[in-house]
Amino acid sequence: MAKRVGVISKDFFVAAPQVDDVAVTTAYPPRSAVISWIFFDWAAQPYFTLITTFVFAPYFATHVAPDAASGQALWGFATAAAGMAIALLSPVLGAIADASGRRKPWIAAFGAMLVIGSALMLRPSASNSRPCSTTR
Repeated sequence: MAKRVGVISKDFFVAAPQVDDVAVTTAYPPRSAVISWIFFDWAAQPYFTLITTFVFAPYFATHVAPDAASGQALWGFATAAAGMAIALLSPVLGAIADASGRRKPWIAAFGAMLVIGSALMLRPSASNSRPCSTTR
């Protein structure tokens, strides 16, 4: 006969049903951690969508590349390479983060890289040093 054993630890409720002398443990994160992650993801996704689609891609195609057509092709190759790197590195980095037990330093490190990369995109020059306006 299976028994249910509930254990309350500091931040987690652990339910451990026992079936034939095998204990299965399920840990649930605190509600505040789940809500924090939801807000983080909600705030981060529009940034990635807006910057990669509407800001940096046209800038790259028109100002960095030799011409617009090759710029669009190079941007496509760059996003494909980034997608492959994400697909290959995410499981490895996720396993390392899970094994270390501390995920917040990883989020902070990648967040810092995001802030630094965004700041590097805002490079003032003589042509764009004044505030934006609709008249020239």
